[in-house]
Amino acid sequence: MYSKFNVFLIALFAPVAIASPTGEEVMTWLDTAESSNDVTQDMIMLIKRDDQVLKRVLKSESIRTNKGRKSFMEFSLPTEVKGTRYLTWSYDDPKLVDDMWLYLPNANLTRRISGSANRGTFMRSDLINEDLQSRSVQDDAHKLLNVEPCGEVQCYVVESVPYDSTSSSYQKRVTWVRIDIFLVHKMERYSKQGRLLKTTWYGGHKQFGDYWMAQKMITKSAVNDSETLIQFNNIKINVGLHETDFSQSRL
Repeated sequence: MYSKFNVFLIALFAPVAIASPTGEEVMTWLDTAESSNDVTQDMIMLIKRDDQVLKRVLKSESIRTNKGRKSFMEFSLPTEVKGTRYLTWSYDDPKLVDDMWLYLPNANLTRRISGSANRGTFMRSDLINEDLQSRSVQDDAHKLLNVEPCGEVQCYVVESVPYDSTSSSYQKRVTWVRIDIFLVHKMERYSKQGRLLKTTWYGGHKQFGDYWMAQKMITKSAVNDSETLIQFNNIKINVGLHETDFSQSRL
């Protein structure tokens, strides 16, 4: 039989159960990990569809503001899309609708992308225009589904469902968030009918100053035989961009 002292020792050294975080807490940590003030990077996009490979070269800039994040992209190759520009304003306030504009140099035309246009394909890739926008943590209800291995590390698996179903082309997103650096390892996007549409993997994570960044992402369609690889090069963090660099006049 155990003495009172034995029982005390067992209680003292027994493993302590640590409560799992909520889905919202995990996604907040993810948002915080990606909280650099500004980022510039060169991007190479390879779109593989059947036996065809399309190549796109562009530069991307983004900045965090007191209302959310703004980004600007300009294509340099191939010739037929050179000078095409995208400007995106993503808001943290879920009551505000994100703004997006596209400039087409051949037509010398700037048009606002909204509503059903958000479901349009981004430069013939496996991404749509909505995928370029940063969703606020407050836009969705988040549920922690699991903690499981993802490669050599562990990941939190979080399901995110929009509070306003009209605010997204997707019924839900499922995100694998690395526990070590709180960045995305993988993301699945589902149709309004609950069908898996595509999966995106992030890799080549590297530390730049105080922040970690992925150096590549691969999006594979679950609907057809296609995938899009994006390689991020010449990544620079906090170079001193200004919010004025992300005005509509730049288009």
